[in-house]
Amino acid sequence: METALLTKLNSRKSSADCQLAVVRSLGNARLPGSVDALVELAIKSKHAAVSEAAVNSLSRFDAEVILNSPLVCDLQTFTEL
Repeated sequence: METALLTKLNSRKSSADCQLAVVRSLGNARLPGSVDALVELAIKSKHAAVSEAAVNSLSRFDAEVILNSPLVCDLQTFTEL
């Protein structure tokens, strides 16, 4: 399920409405492998509603899961430089 959702999320053909549905699903499922994708969307999405939904989805995860995510670890290292 996680792979299918992430594939749909990363598809260039996905509309903002489709991305919103997938982001909410990922937040509800709290799948650790989706944290990096949600962080990227929160930062890079061109649609404010998608960014906001990604942040809301991330808030459903335990802090430990987010802090152990490879992308978040890289961001922490970068900000410490």
